[in-house]
Amino acid sequence: MGFLRQFVFLSLIGICFLTACKNNKISNDIYDSITQVEAFTSEIANRDLSFHIYLPEQYDKSKNYPVLYLLHGHGGHDDDWFSLEEGLVKTILDSLFLDNKIPEVIAVSLNADNTWYIDAQVPMETIYMKEFMPFIESVYLDQ
Repeated sequence: MGFLRQFVFLSLIGICFLTACKNNKISNDIYDSITQVEAFTSEIANRDLSFHIYLPEQYDKSKNYPVLYLLHGHGGHDDDWFSLEEGLVKTILDSLFLDNKIPEVIAVSLNADNTWYIDAQVPMETIYMKEFMPFIESVYLDQ
């Protein structure tokens, strides 16, 4: 998926989120999506990097899901988007899907430490683009 498509998708998620917040409406239906903590080995960083992932209730690797890549802030971690105190991504995405605002998606957040996602002492931009995104697509999507 090209950068422009990802940007547009992320923008649409943001718009849907703002719309849901504006209406103060969160679905009370039950949707049993999956969230889990995983890790992948970065050859560039020469270490394992953790990430959190959100998968649809009826996750099927053969389906073509859009992937939402969530970036945490400076001082944050990959669990920020997934915690009940901060991100609530599971609740938000479940509600948006149940209200037919978005399709089923996969959402991931990589622990980038305090790198600002740029190539500096740790080349996080390169890791993200050349290793992490291809890893997610190869493991969680049939591509």
